[in-house]
Amino acid sequence: MKTSVFALAALIAAPLAAQTTTQTTVTTSVPATQPAPVTTDQLNAATAAAVDARAQAQAVQQAEETAQHRADRDAYMAALVAHDRAVDRMDARYARQQAAYADAMAAWRLQVEDCRRGRTRACNAPTPQPADFY
Repeated sequence: MKTSVFALAALIAAPLAAQTTTQTTVTTSVPATQPAPVTTDQLNAATAAAVDARAQAQAVQQAEETAQHRADRDAYMAALVAHDRAVDRMDARYARQQAAYADAMAAWRLQVEDCRRGRTRACNAPTPQPADFY
């Protein structure tokens, strides 16, 4: 039985012995031509310069777009004013046409009334034309 205990102890100790290996450190030499590492301050400075350049480019582009936007808006307003003037002229012309037609109809009614009363001159007169009342 003692042998079996020693055999069992040997079996248990074998994996433990395998796990206790020595670690070796590998060192490599750095060649002299390798650049020095970049510091955080250097990275921040480079990034800040790029961000500033992009911000300036965006500011210039925004100014150009704003100027173009103003020019487009001014051109639109000028076209709108011209259109409104044309519409106002058409509205005024239409109002004059309506008034002329209404005046011609009023003259025609008077002419018909005079003709019914026996005035032959009113019966023989031509029908009033709206163009005569402009």
